[in-house]
Amino acid sequence: MLASPQLQENQIIEIKNTLEKQRVGLKKIAFKYSATAKTLNVEAYGIEDILHNEEYYENIEDNLMFSELSWLAPMSRELNKKLEVNFDAEVSVLPDGNMDHTNVQFEISAGIFSRQTEKFQILNSAKILFTNLLPFRQYIKSVTFKGHQYNLKTILFNLELDGRKVNTILSNAPVANQQVLSQWMTTLDHILDYNKGRFKFITKVPVVNGKMSTASFESAVCFRFENKGGKR
Repeated sequence: MLASPQLQENQIIEIKNTLEKQRVGLKKIAFKYSATAKTLNVEAYGIEDILHNEEYYENIEDNLMFSELSWLAPMSRELNKKLEVNFDAEVSVLPDGNMDHTNVQFEISAGIFSRQTEKFQILNSAKILFTNLLPFRQYIKSVTFKGHQYNLKTILFNLELDGRKVNTILSNAPVANQQVLSQWMTTLDHILDYNKGRFKFITKVPVVNGKMSTASFESAVCFRFENKGGKR
């Protein structure tokens, strides 16, 4: 298993003390993990100079710890099995300092195809990513395939995750659903064929009831012009 982010207790206390000192009234907190750099950035969004009582910031601290134990660390461990997977996660902060863990916005990106040009290599790597994500398929809203220089470069998954259920999902997860996995692989195979010969492509596929729906996917037609200045 590859390294995954971990929010330490002293880091949580530092975040809490800084927010309290600057009297920040939070709207949301974003967690941005780079698998390549092995870094976790925490971005707290809100309005400064808002007066709150001590309980507000204690709730912030408690909820950061809950985030780490309930969905941040478990999700990152699961995603980074045999791969390096980046993600951005956002959680809304309620007026009392608690957080809405029932609707965590996740964007999961795997740029694992930059050195892979053969179709079988791309499919093999994607199969690992897909298998790691299968337990959370009911929360996936869409998947976007991005290509450049005629090859697939990145796969992005967008999820609306109930963070309270992550540990339960992982502990009860059966063997990967082969029917759904096969459907995802077939979809990727179709996307690769569909965009063959395109220098750059962006294809967004909705996910309905855990299955990728190619019946109504969005595709971007991309242009690049070199306008070199000079005398007429």
